[in-house]
Amino acid sequence: MTDIKKTINYLCQCIELCTGHKIKPEYFESFNQNKSSPEAINCFWSVLHTLSHFAVKNIQPTVEFPNYDIVETTKLHFGFLQYSGIYFYGLQKNDENICELVLALAWLIAKQNILETIVRSKIIDSILSGNIHQNVDNTKTKNDGIKKKLDFSSQINTVMHKSMLISYNLKGLTKIIEDKIKTTAKIHTASSNCSGILHLDPLEAAIIKRYNSNNKNYTKIDEEIMNDLNKIKSILNVYFKFSKNENIFFHWITTVMKELEIKKTEISKETIDQLSTFISILRNLVKKKIYSVKKNDNDIKINEISVTSKLQRENNTNNNNLNNKVNEKLKNEEENIAVKLKIISNELAIMLKSIPNCLQV
Repeated sequence: MTDIKKTINYLCQCIELCTGHKIKPEYFESFNQNKSSPEAINCFWSVLHTLSHFAVKNIQPTVEFPNYDIVETTKLHFGFLQYSGIYFYGLQKNDENICELVLALAWLIAKQNILETIVRSKIIDSILSGNIHQNVDNTKTKNDGIKKKLDFSSQINTVMHKSMLISYNLKGLTKIIEDKIKTTAKIHTASSNCSGILHLDPLEAAIIKRYNSNNKNYTKIDEEIMNDLNKIKSILNVYFKFSKNENIFFHWITTVMKELEIKKTEISKETIDQLSTFISILRNLVKKKIYSVKKNDNDIKINEISVTSKLQRENNTNNNNLNNKVNEKLKNEEENIAVKLKIISNELAIMLKSIPNCLQV
């Protein structure tokens, strides 16, 4: 049990650093009895809401459920993520069934890999993702919104100008990378006898130098960078500890679930009512989505499509067959007439040629 307690402790720390919700390891101890305190239940709902919201945004950033409370929104998030735990959707806000909440959390960690996704996101947003920060002036000039039609020659000149700018910037980036490599090599050479700073980049080395020398240039920005690095270090440290022992966590959940399966009771009326409510919410969302779809100008207007009965379709089929037969017969008659006309025209030509001979006689 010591291993599982350590693993749960790492998990709680990782969740707190990733979501900001402080979850206590004691909350997991009630998993065996499938009952817990209201404080633990509320904490789990908050954690599941934050984690599932991040998972949904990672898949589809435009998805929002703003008109529902935290419990219904969390259920909708899990529904969007295709979570198949039916009992979870039947939970109430004040339900003491913590088992389904822990299972939903384990599913997010295992199936959606939510902790790693959040850790990666925090690293990308931190100073570790890049060492060059540039303030870009996004102010627009008055002529930005005016579209000017250029002739072909001007378009070619514009393309050539932009191509030259891109080429120049690429060369500049190459030079910056080369300078960075040289500077990093100098740092590594100068710090070869010092432990712990062999892999510092120029920005980190400059911060440490200003910090240790009590330089006046050590600003609040440097302090923010150091705090950011400390937070990332803490998150990575706890996350790696949990990752190494996550198999213990999932094995513990499997063992407890087998024990609870024996004590499983029938579905209560409250659970069925909650499931019905959730299904109604899903139906309303689907209806709103369907009605909100706007028809394009090229779309077929459904109201203008004529729908005929079976009797009318049979009559139309018979009429079509009769028309086909008449058309075929008419086509044959036209071909026969054409052949006869050709014969008559040939005979007429022969008769016309014989007229001069008759006159001579």
